[in-house]
Amino acid sequence: GKAVQIPVTVKDTTVTVKLDDKTTETLIEDALSAASGDSAATPVVTLDISTIAAAETVQLDVDAAEAFSEANVSVSVKFPIGDITLDPPALADLAETTDVGTTPVTVSVSGVPMKDLKGMQAAQVKGYETVVNVDVYVGDKKTDVSLTISLPYTLKANEDPAAVCVWHMADSGKLTKLNGVYDAQTGMITFTVTHQSYYVVGYDPVALWENIFTDVNPGDWFYDAVAYANFYGYVDGSNNEYKPLENLSRAEFVTLVWKLEGQPAPAGTNPFADVPDAAWYTNAVIWAAENGIVNGDGSGNFNPGKDISRQEMITLLYNYILYKGYDIPAYQNAQYTDGADVSSWAAAAVNALADAGVLNGFAETSLLPAQNANRAELAQIFMDFLRLIAGRQKEGAR
Repeated sequence: GKAVQIPVTVKDTTVTVKLDDKTTETLIEDALSAASGDSAATPVVTLDISTIAAAETVQLDVDAAEAFSEANVSVSVKFPIGDITLDPPALADLAETTDVGTTPVTVSVSGVPMKDLKGMQAAQVKGYETVVNVDVYVGDKKTDVSLTISLPYTLKANEDPAAVCVWHMADSGKLTKLNGVYDAQTGMITFTVTHQSYYVVGYDPVALWENIFTDVNPGDWFYDAVAYANFYGYVDGSNNEYKPLENLSRAEFVTLVWKLEGQPAPAGTNPFADVPDAAWYTNAVIWAAENGIVNGDGSGNFNPGKDISRQEMITLLYNYILYKGYDIPAYQNAQYTDGADVSSWAAAAVNALADAGVLNGFAETSLLPAQNANRAELAQIFMDFLRLIAGRQKEGAR
């Protein structure tokens, strides 16, 4: 349709758009006319405030939102950081929350600095491009409505457009991948959400992972974690099965940590009577023992085939951190309903990794420290652990 100039008021980061009845009617008529020749087109009024560099918030009156919804016209706002579109049902939902026509509808899209991220959030977004906070208010009431959001990503050399992704980020730092569609021509990834929160855009080569496992499916809580761990070669399956609910042995987990270190050759001799000299896990166990990452049972045995418990797995990761000299940030004061059940030898490890946020996606309110860990839990905690240690190495550390 046509471009028209509409007076606005700018105060700090807020742009207030005052549409009188005549202007609103003109905009609606133009939107309907522009879409009339294309049965697939959606009538839309676009408010472009992208040239106002500081703009993070736009305000409209509820009566304008109601008029657009009744005419079945969407409203799209172009911010400097991205675009937000409210369809007619969303506009109607906003209009129904108040009877006062001059109450402002406020839509905010702002970039989130790393210093403002809490808990595991900062670790989870390391290496990604953009973190934004999206809020919608009617008056001073925060309101969840359906939004279509478009955020920018600039492809770098040799990057595959199919690996540009968007995630919702929870307060805990947990990332949930959304169904975003990236357009390489516009450089924008577009997605639809029904609640306002933090959203993250970045390049994730794991998105190119080809799932060979018949027992790992989209929608499984462990899907992304297994994809991550398998894509980077840390975990495997057999006969096209990952066996996510199968318990994990001590030998298997130590071998995983050994792979993380690059499979170094051990310098010493085998200290364990029950570890053969040429088993698939022998070098891993000897290396881990000589570097203080694992201990035996006090009687000269390692018990390689024994199922590893959750607290044992956490302790081995903690010992690896100590070996490497990594800095562990204390993002939070994590509490578990069964914290008293943690063995004394595992307490330091559990407290450190819980406060660092590594256990957020692994344990909710109950840690179940003595419970055997399965392969799905392995993938989740390992992914979060790798996110944590990225860039955490102290000067002079290994």
